[in-house]
Amino acid sequence: MIYDLLANIGNYRGMNRNLDKAIDYLMTVDINTLPLGKTEIDGDRVFLQVMEARTHELTDESYEVHRDYMDIQIDIDGCEVIETALNGVTPIGEYRPDFQKAAACAGAGGRCVMGPGRFILCMAGEAHGPGGCLEKPEDIKKCVVKVAVADERP
Repeated sequence: MIYDLLANIGNYRGMNRNLDKAIDYLMTVDINTLPLGKTEIDGDRVFLQVMEARTHELTDESYEVHRDYMDIQIDIDGCEVIETALNGVTPIGEYRPDFQKAAACAGAGGRCVMGPGRFILCMAGEAHGPGGCLEKPEDIKKCVVKVAVADERP
């Protein structure tokens, strides 16, 4: 996982071609102007979803794990906490290809306070619990960029 300022996202180019496409896009677009819903960047290899949500108390069962995609999560308005787990992750139920994730149970390994200007990059297989409240529940607007792990180079 990588947790950093959005202004530094260009430093993470070179790990994966699809990730480079996502980073290049984020460096050239004003995410504050993106519409709610899905925006394709490179078909099903790189796309984003802008959504509104309400933060909540996180529990040991608030985690998710992705198999085929990395996530770049960015708060546009408001502030959420995203918890991370380094081990002790147990899947809950079946993998949901339609949501590209599996629910998981884990103990917190770290706590990232988000908010505008920050991002977290969660690699495939890394459990993370998004949508947590810092002090009390609040409405947020966020952008989640989905980046296919398969790096199909010509």
